[in-house]
Amino acid sequence: MAGDENVRVSEKLHFNTFEFEFENLHYAEGRGQTYVIFDVKPQSEGGRGERLWGYVRNKPLGDHAEVILMSKINDHLETHQDNYTMTWYMSWSPCGKCSSELVPWLQNLLKKQHKLTMHFSRIYDKDRAVDHRGLCDLQHVVSNGFQMGVMGQTEVDTCLAEYVEASGCPPLKWLHMTDSNATQMQDKLSSILMNRF
Repeated sequence: MAGDENVRVSEKLHFNTFEFEFENLHYAEGRGQTYVIFDVKPQSEGGRGERLWGYVRNKPLGDHAEVILMSKINDHLETHQDNYTMTWYMSWSPCGKCSSELVPWLQNLLKKQHKLTMHFSRIYDKDRAVDHRGLCDLQHVVSNGFQMGVMGQTEVDTCLAEYVEASGCPPLKWLHMTDSNATQMQDKLSSILMNRF
């Protein structure tokens, strides 16, 4: 554990937490926290860079997971200067407020030749207009250095293999529905990004 209880570095997420929080439901009742599994890897071997991985969750009634993670990554980049490729696996897409903080942060990252790919299990749209506008604003940043999209079977398998404490655990209860739900979620995201939702 590093820093505070909401950031876990070099620690895998518990299987039961992943199974509950990352199920890609359209109506995900009882799932009020956002979890982000992250991996920040140097782009080249033998450089000064150092890998940073783990997971972060939002502080109830406090900072959102993305804001906490941006701060953690900024600290890491200052002390371990190199070019990095970053991957985030998120239980929810960023809300509108987080998107407004992510956009300039991402633009700064991309200027410094870092890369980020963001996958999310569900689309957050509690404040529909604001949250959808935030996703559209993020889409405008999409480039060779930044990509975002919905988690499918490949991303779930990667999480289970690398970032979730899943040894000895049964298969995910919802694994067989992952791709069909992801397709519906991707269609919803595409509609949002084309301002049709």
